[in-house]
Formats: sequence, structure tokens, C-alpha cells
Amino acid sequence: MDAHHLLSVWTRHGARTRWRLGPIAVTAAVGILSACSSSASDLPPSQVLAKQLIESTSEEQRIMLSDLVVSREEYERAHESFFQCMEALGWDGEPDLGPDGVLYHLAFFNVNPESVEFQTDIRECEERFLFDVAQVYRAGLAVADSDSETVKDELAACLSGAGVEGAERDWSDSELAEFLDASDASEEAWICREVALLRLGEER
Repeated sequence: MDAHHLLSVWTRHGARTRWRLGPIAVTAAVGILSACSSSASDLPPSQVLAKQLIESTSEEQRIMLSDLVVSREEYERAHESFFQCMEALGWDGEPDLGPDGVLYHLAFFNVNPESVEFQTDIRECEERFLFDVAQVYRAGLAVADSDSETVKDELAACLSGAGVEGAERDWSDSELAEFLDASDASEEAWICREVALLRLGEER
């Protein structure tokens, strides 16, 4: 499977084996997004990304990107269309809301993820219905640099509410992850980290 996604895990779901593919990362225009702060454009990074993608994307996604903003409804509709495409090709799957409560994972039942046929079909359906819309939606969730301190405040409060004390405000994500791991932190605390990373526009 290509690197458009962030993680994959096998789980048991009743009598079926579920393979879950993590949410699509913002990969196609990382250079553009990182350069936005020095750009003369007044558009937010997500809209700069949408402008770059709109000419090359599929007709189905171009409609959603036409106003340079991907709403929650459009994000969900793109996933519905993607799974309808996969179902038509014979694959059993469903959108699976991730632990951050915001982004969807792609869950499939009783598949071999290394199958060339599966990889070909998922790429075809993604490129037609989902990939660019998901990138722009995810980019749009990130806060402006000026709001990053607010996110850090929210993270500290969230961790405290989850029973975690002693985390330093200016730790890197790897330092925080090591601290949570060493502290045997609860799932709630890890979700605090997930949400903060999402709002800061960082990869997990």
C-alpha cells in the first residue's frame, strides 16, 4: 500500500477480520503548505492547497473543491462515494471514525491488503472520489500559527482531565509520546495528543 495513509491494523470484528487504513495525510503539496507563511497570498494554507489541486483532481472532487473549502458534510459524502465505489468492485468496507473523533479511517473486512487487485481498486476509488477532498479537509482543520498557544493550553487542560500531570508545555510530540507511554497513560490522554496534533497540522 502506498504512503498516502498513516497507519494500518488488523482487528477482529465479530466473525470478520477488519483491516483499518488510517486517515489520508496531507502529502501532495507539503512544500506549498510549508511555504504559505512566506507567500504573498492572503488565502489560508488549505485554500492554497485546494487551488493547486482543483485543476488536476477528478470531476467528482472538483465540484467539492470549487469554493476552496471542504465542509464536514462534503468530507463525509466523499467517504460515502468512495465506499460505494469499492462496494461496486466487490469489497466490503465502511468508514470508521478515528480516536480523535474527527477523521475517518477506511475499514475493510476479510481482505488481503497486499493484494494487487485490492491496491489497484482502492487507489482508483480514492483518486476519483476521496483523496484530494480529504487532504484539503484535513489541512483546513489546522489552526493558524498565532493560535498554537491556545492549542497548547487546551492540550494541558485535556491531559489534566485525563489524569496526566507533569507534561511540559514545550515538549516535542516525540517527548510527549514517550512521557505518556512511560506513564501508562489512559486512552483518553492519547486522544488529547491526537486532537492537538490534528489542530496543529502535524503528522501522527
